[in-house]
Amino acid sequence: MAGTTGRSIARAATCVLACAAFAPTGVSAASGSATPAVMHRAWSVTTSSPPSGPVATQTAVFFSVGSRARAVALSNGHALWSVNHAMANEDVFVNTPGLSGGKVVFPVALTGRGGKFMHDPNTGSFTTLGPYLHRVYDQPVTRNGLVAAITRAYGSGYSAVTLNFAGRSWLVYADTIGRSGAGLPAIADGRAYVVAEYGPAAGQLEAFDPAKPCVPASPGSALCAPTWFHKMSGLFSPPTTSDGRRVAVSTRLNGVQVFNGNTGALVWSFDPTTYTDGITSGLGRVFVGASDSKLRVFNELGCGHPTCKPLWTADTPGVVDAAPVLAGDRVIVATRQGKIVEYDANGCGKFVCAPLAVGQIANPHSIDSMSDPIVAGNLVLLSIENQIVAFKIV
Repeated sequence: MAGTTGRSIARAATCVLACAAFAPTGVSAASGSATPAVMHRAWSVTTSSPPSGPVATQTAVFFSVGSRARAVALSNGHALWSVNHAMANEDVFVNTPGLSGGKVVFPVALTGRGGKFMHDPNTGSFTTLGPYLHRVYDQPVTRNGLVAAITRAYGSGYSAVTLNFAGRSWLVYADTIGRSGAGLPAIADGRAYVVAEYGPAAGQLEAFDPAKPCVPASPGSALCAPTWFHKMSGLFSPPTTSDGRRVAVSTRLNGVQVFNGNTGALVWSFDPTTYTDGITSGLGRVFVGASDSKLRVFNELGCGHPTCKPLWTADTPGVVDAAPVLAGDRVIVATRQGKIVEYDANGCGKFVCAPLAVGQIANPHSIDSMSDPIVAGNLVLLSIENQIVAFKIV
């Protein structure tokens, strides 16, 4: 899984405020061409230690480095503001931010507790929620005006994860072990989806539907139980969905599983001979990266059979364990071998497609940490090693 920035934190929603419709033009290499175009680096920001994954608005990019929350201009990477949240006698780690209610929300983990800082995106001024003992906030995810955010609570002999979504508090799981966590939520069609990470619920995909009555998680509890859940096995990615009809998860050891977003029924799966990891949905397709240096693309609705084969594939220049990202009708992947690669998301009319464009992110032997890429305007951004980098989409 990608990076010391943390997969469950780094996998931010790839389209937040910055993802206005982008239709790439002027592509100089057709699918199947032997000579792809070059993706040029627009700018980069060097940091003192590995940064978190970035999020972006139409004008700015936000990320954290250690205890510091930072903002740079989307157009050129120039510094806009920087706030150090370090505290005396405290280990403070500010995590990947999210966008919620017109604020940039930076979750923070302190010594045995957590909170969050809510920054004005223009000035950096902030208010604080917390810190709370044994309570940690994760990155909020926003889509179509809805916000989903995970809170993790832990202590001596207990562990719990709750989801704040659509005005309700939902129980993801509670256990008697001292670890807690869940992948980033996915939101579509008014519902939220989460994969639990630890304990008996590990690998459990859960759906939360506020249109249905709240069923108490336990007698007398104010927390709502999941609307449905499906137990999976193996390592797993956060869920991805384009419109809520289908919810896809990469379970790594067991390949790809795709569920009915309304009922939780397994619709189709793909069982490869290699590890799968980075996954995203869009344009009626499911895009899956893998450890065998391939991108596989499936019909999101399935093929009419319990197991499905790809519509098309691509040989990528390196392992793809970060989630692919869509930019208009392009799909972009970042590889462990330091390449960023752009393909036609609709394929090329053949089973194996060549890239439209390729860029060099970093020295192929230096990549220890990397976030999932995001799209903002005509740029694709990601954190890698001690940098935030931006490439122009061809």
